[in-house]
Amino acid sequence: MVITLALNKSEVVSLVGISVADLGEIGNVGPHNLLMLLKAYLDESRHSDGPKCVVAGWVGTLEQWAACEKEWLTKLKPRSSLHMNDLRWNSKRDRLKRLLEKMGPIPARHGLQRVAGGMKHQDYQEVVAGTIAERALSPYMGCVQLCLHAMLDTMSPRQHLHVYFEEQKEHAHHVGILHEAVFKERQMDHRLLGMTFLGKHESWCFQPADYLAFHLSTKAIDEECDKAVLTRPINGPGMGWNYDRAKLKRDVDYLTKQLGGASLPRFGASRKRKK
Repeated sequence: MVITLALNKSEVVSLVGISVADLGEIGNVGPHNLLMLLKAYLDESRHSDGPKCVVAGWVGTLEQWAACEKEWLTKLKPRSSLHMNDLRWNSKRDRLKRLLEKMGPIPARHGLQRVAGGMKHQDYQEVVAGTIAERALSPYMGCVQLCLHAMLDTMSPRQHLHVYFEEQKEHAHHVGILHEAVFKERQMDHRLLGMTFLGKHESWCFQPADYLAFHLSTKAIDEECDKAVLTRPINGPGMGWNYDRAKLKRDVDYLTKQLGGASLPRFGASRKRKK
């Protein structure tokens, strides 16, 4: 798995400190070595259809998420959730427009920062598919890596990050490789405290992530289509990159050398002790 990426500079995240009481959410990290905790919630859109896979979401402090939650859930009423695939796009357009205009600006208003990574499916099929690198790199996991590095690239040594993803059972194999590479073998960055996969309905925080990812992937198809226009209120400046063909080719060469004929560990599989 490619961990180190040569990337351009991104926008600096706006950060504020957290209270000692908030540290209880991270079990093995004490206040003596943690000045600031960031949480990011990321979702994906069109990982298998459309021209582009997008992983996108929001990153911020616990206070920023708490303030966003209060306004998000209040403004959302009487609805209990907002998921793009559940909306009735072909009926009551004016009502839908008012809803999306009302909800879109909320995360940025509370200081949360947009983060996104994208990869064209055509580039993946022409550069990666059919090579040994396909065992470790999928469009989804490539976009996840871009998001991770975009966030870590803006952080100081005393800031820490925990990332939450919507559960993706179809990507369990690639997720396992990333977990092994980051937390067991490469120990990429001590600031990355963990990656947690949750069901879509286990956290409201995936709703603004879903909104943003849906807009960016829909926009890639046609910026002026009705869905892209209706979801524009969520759009704005942020951090992240798109995978280009040159980068994909470099990663294929790297993975080909690294993987060779070696088998890849499965996420959660126990290791047999050598006798």
